[in-house]
Amino acid sequence: MTQSVVTVRINDQPYQMGCDAGAENHVKTMAEEVNAILQELKQAVGAVGDTRLLAMTSIILADRAFQAEQAAGGATAMASASADTVRQKDEQARVAQAISAAAEEINHLASRLAKA
Repeated sequence: MTQSVVTVRINDQPYQMGCDAGAENHVKTMAEEVNAILQELKQAVGAVGDTRLLAMTSIILADRAFQAEQAAGGATAMASASADTVRQKDEQARVAQAISAAAEEINHLASRLAKA
């Protein structure tokens, strides 16, 4: 795939980033998100230096990714549990149908024995 270069601004500094062609807007959006977090931190903690701001921003983003991963894992577990419940209900329905068929056969045999 061809490469493209996009310029983003983080903390009022321009940075050129390489990305796949067609992903430029996505990279810009992600940079805007990073910059928004960084600006919120600057307002909250004041001037603590670019390196510390970048570290704090990175930790916030890592935490968000972790939480999203946990939520996705929980959703997967719920879907798996739902699938298990459906399988159990299907199995119960098959067993009930087999019992019903056996009961019909027993009644039929009992009827034949009564006539004999």
